[in-house]
Amino acid sequence: MILDGTYSDLVLKLGKEETLDVHKCILSCRSLKFDSYFDKDPNLTILDLANELEGKTEIFKLLIHFLYSGEIIFPSKAEQVFELLKLSYSYSVKDLVEFCEDDLVHKLNVDNLLEMMLKMEKSDLIS
Repeated sequence: MILDGTYSDLVLKLGKEETLDVHKCILSCRSLKFDSYFDKDPNLTILDLANELEGKTEIFKLLIHFLYSGEIIFPSKAEQVFELLKLSYSYSVKDLVEFCEDDLVHKLNVDNLLEMMLKMEKSDLIS
C-alpha cells in the first residue's frame, strides 16, 4: 500500500517536489499527532510537512515505513537514529521511541557519546 499509494486518501508534502501518498486510517491509529491532524480537519487531503522536515525527509520515511509495517531498519549512524527518535517522539509513536532508544544505546561509543549527550540535553526528550 505504501509503495504504490493504492487507495490513499492523503498526500504528505515532504519537500518542494517530494510527496508521499498515505492512508489516514493507518497514520491515525499509529500516531497521536497524525490523529490530532485528522480530528481537527476530517476532510484533510494534503498535509504540508516540508518546513517541519527540512533535511529530514529520509528519516521521516523510515517513520512512515514503521507505521505501516511495524518494522524498522535503523540508519548506521547514531546521529540519524537520534533524529528518528526525535521524530518518533514528536509524532507520539511510543513503540518506535523505545526501539530507537535501544538502538541508540548500542550505537554509543567513545567517539560519539559526548555529542549524543549534548544533543539529548538540547532536545525536549529529557528533563
